[in-house]
Amino acid sequence: EYIDSNLKNFCNLEELVLTCNQINECDASYLPNTLKILDLSGNFLNDLIKLNHKSMNKLQHLGLSLNWIYKLNLNWNYL
Repeated sequence: EYIDSNLKNFCNLEELVLTCNQINECDASYLPNTLKILDLSGNFLNDLIKLNHKSMNKLQHLGLSLNWIYKLNLNWNYL
């Protein structure tokens, strides 16, 4: 499963909890740039490359526990 690009239309959204939804890819360019809290715990994410996007510059909390992350890119520009 994936994050739908229509989420970007929720321009006042500050908190998004998508725990346990079998998400295996999260493209941050599909998310509103107003997010302060994003919880993706308990999904099937295996890398965080697509989370490094300018829409994440207001993010204060990123929940990633209980995923299958095996690859980390430590050259974050926005997180």
